[in-house]
Amino acid sequence: MRPRANRNKVKNCTLRLQRLPADNLRSPESHPLINISRGGLCFQSNRRYDLNETLELDISLNNKSILHAQGRICYRNPTTEHKYAIYGLSFIDHFVDADLLREMASPNIS
Repeated sequence: MRPRANRNKVKNCTLRLQRLPADNLRSPESHPLINISRGGLCFQSNRRYDLNETLELDISLNNKSILHAQGRICYRNPTTEHKYAIYGLSFIDHFVDADLLREMASPNIS
């Protein structure tokens, strides 16, 4: 069994998601990013996403785009209030560079 990748908690980071195929009538929605690793990320949303749904994503740090990729929803955990859910998303087309994770760690990871 492969060890789980280190997850880095982040601050000042947002995730913009667009359903695929792209719906030109809807603009991408922003969600708070909870953590990120080389192979994926965790975010919260009050919008419903389905397991295995493919999405186009853009991650911004301090309002600056740092990663554009495609991902797949791999889990959904509803919260006790049921106002939102915590989602896991795995990257489809590439991994996050470890140097980028270290750079994000400066003042933005708690």
